[in-house]
Amino acid sequence: MIGAATARADNPSLLARLEPPPATQPARVVITTRLKLTPQGRLFEGLQSSPLIVFGQERASPAYHAVLEGAGARVELVPAAGGQGLDVGAVLVRLATLGISSVLAEGGGRLAASLIAAGAVDRIEWFRAPLVLGAEGRPAIGELALSALVDAPRWRRVAVRELGSDLWESYERV
Repeated sequence: MIGAATARADNPSLLARLEPPPATQPARVVITTRLKLTPQGRLFEGLQSSPLIVFGQERASPAYHAVLEGAGARVELVPAAGGQGLDVGAVLVRLATLGISSVLAEGGGRLAASLIAAGAVDRIEWFRAPLVLGAEGRPAIGELALSALVDAPRWRRVAVRELGSDLWESYERV
């Protein structure tokens, strides 16, 4: 699962790149309030291998809806959240009715923050590279609207592994 900004910025395929390839590719999910995705992106190249499910706001443009469905995506509409974005709880409930019981959220920061705030994250797999982006980078987790440090979600590190020069840390929710 990714957010629309990640889809536009990175143009990912979201297909599992294993050798040998998996017998069945997982469903790919994009969250976008306004359904503004281009069907020329790599997400639409893998439709024969894996379904693409795009979640949008109930009041999203019927024209964008038609374009995405015409390109082969399944479009699902859910309510908006109180502030901005989609009600991720409604997204997860809808995914469950489609037979999807677990989700790997790959990005972006707003999506990660909304899933954490909804209490929907059981595990974080954190990959760090030995480089510093500073303010030019994008946050891995967006604003959580915490009023005090005591309100911050707590995690317990359960594993650390080196992958070349990168570090892979696994955390579970406390």
